[in-house]
Amino acid sequence: RPLARICPAAQLAMMSAGRVLIAACLLGVACAFSTPSAQRGTSALQDRRNSAGVSGSAQIQEIGQTAAPREARSSLGPLVFGCLLGLVVAVTGTSQAALAGAPGKWGYTDTKEWNAAFPLCTGKEQSPIDLKTSVVSSTSKDSLASSLSYAPLKGVEIFNNAAKNVQVNGGFGTFKLPDGDYEVKQFHFHFPAEHEVDGKLAAGELHIVHQKKGSSGTDGLAVVGIILDEQSSAAGTPELKFMEQLGFGTELPGKNSITTVADPLDLNAFANEYAGGFYHYTGSLTTPPCAEKVHWYVCQKTVPVTKAMVNSFKARFPENNRPVQPLNARQLVASSLSVPGEF
Repeated sequence: RPLARICPAAQLAMMSAGRVLIAACLLGVACAFSTPSAQRGTSALQDRRNSAGVSGSAQIQEIGQTAAPREARSSLGPLVFGCLLGLVVAVTGTSQAALAGAPGKWGYTDTKEWNAAFPLCTGKEQSPIDLKTSVVSSTSKDSLASSLSYAPLKGVEIFNNAAKNVQVNGGFGTFKLPDGDYEVKQFHFHFPAEHEVDGKLAAGELHIVHQKKGSSGTDGLAVVGIILDEQSSAAGTPELKFMEQLGFGTELPGKNSITTVADPLDLNAFANEYAGGFYHYTGSLTTPPCAEKVHWYVCQKTVPVTKAMVNSFKARFPENNRPVQPLNARQLVASSLSVPGEF
């Protein structure tokens, strides 16, 4: 997820968007100049005659008197429209890559199958990992609570993301890191959890995805992870209320459906977790395209959730967690916002 430089996936997204822009402009030129304006006026008039029928003959006559001049004046219309359309696709195409998994057919039945279509998934700095306390190289006293600035957001929508996940988009606030401010773009869930802690996998995991201001695609990403632990005694906490607002424990959105959250939604419900210690390392997106250079921060305190909440997710989605990946040469630190050379 994070990058202060352009990763291969982002370069590919931008190059693809650029090709779309060029193609759209060329298409506009072809439409604008391939047919003489008078011929277009005559063709347009004939089309209107064919579609209007006898009852519209008077209206057709009026259109016929002005069709050719109007068509002549707008000969550059397709060109302008094509360029604008290409620009829109170019901009939105690169900005959306960071916010959801890559398009196409991929799933969790065999995550090794991702490698052929998404070669970045074979990288040496992939996520998730096993957060082994025995390999923590250093411990500091940084706090996520002092770096996070979240606020309640009204009218947010929770949606079923292609039957792979449940996701909420919105500008819930910012995360201040050594190289600048990162804005919340979305959060989503995985059941079971993705990060192991000393070899143990919890019931689920919440990922709050941030992107550095001014960045796009898969560039400049930081993720706060919160482990969800199934407990029979879970009740009456701000975290549980947050989960219940989304429909956990009752009913989550079905395939390709969206539900509006009635009350303001506040990520400060997890203030207790932010105030505790956390693990930090540099990794990747846990879904295709698996882009690396993502700043990962996983809270050490877990959130108790009920069995009914876990089951409500299972009722809508298959297991959607990627297996843990090797740490390789990376450093895992505790309660530190950075590792040497990261920013």
